[in-house]
Parts: sequence; C-alpha cells; structure tokens
Amino acid sequence: MLVADTRRKPPGALEKVLEDFEKAQKHHDVFRQKVKNRYDAYRGILHARSDAAQWQSQLHPPYILQVVETTIANIIDANPKMKVRPRPKTLDPNTLEEHLAGAKTLERLLFYELDVDNFAEKQRPYIMQGLITGLSVGKCYW
Repeated sequence: MLVADTRRKPPGALEKVLEDFEKAQKHHDVFRQKVKNRYDAYRGILHARSDAAQWQSQLHPPYILQVVETTIANIIDANPKMKVRPRPKTLDPNTLEEHLAGAKTLERLLFYELDVDNFAEKQRPYIMQGLITGLSVGKCYW
C-alpha cells in the first residue's frame, strides 16, 4: 500500500535549488576551463588562434612539463613514513607506557597498510594532477 507524502514543500524550493545549481555551474565552468588551459600548457598544445602561436618557437619541449616533472621527482618519497606520537592526557607513567606502545603498534600498522596498498606507486598521479590543476583528490580504502 502506497502512502502519499503529506509534507508540503516550501514555496519556491525548486526554484531556489535550480538557482543555486546555476551559480555553482558558473564557478565549475570557470574552474574546468582553467584546468583545460593548464593541461594544454603541460602538454605543450599551442592553439593556432592564440597570440603565442605567432612568436613561440616550436623547437623545444614545453617548459611547464619540465617544471612539473622536476617538482614531482622532488616531492615523491619512495618509502613514505610517518611518526606516530601519543598525546597522553595524564602524567601517570604506566598509562604513558601504554600510549607509547599503542603508538608504536599503530606506526607498524600504517607502514604495513602503505606497503600492501602500494601507496608509493599510487602517489605520482595524485601529485601530478595537483601540480597541474591546483587540486587533487585521493582516497585510501584501508
């Protein structure tokens, strides 16, 4: 048996949602165009209609590619490590020792998860995208 929804929507709710969506769409379009321009610069794509096409030499690789690749090589760590430190809230020495032991265990667990996930191999695309576009999103599924 279907029950009708008796709740009333506020007047103009749909119009408000559509208006907010259009505002967000304008910002998204601007961001998308900037990303496209940045990737074109990275790949060395020169559009014939641009002013640079009249004077830019075609005899060298794109400069931004060299900058991004050099920066990636300096940022990436082949063996990413982290130091886990407890923040004990008591001064009891026994509790402090438990916190330190837990931190060491968590540190070993994180190293294991990074290794199993092949995180060192996955970080390059995220870093590259971040350097080119200014934004990169990644998620670990541990």
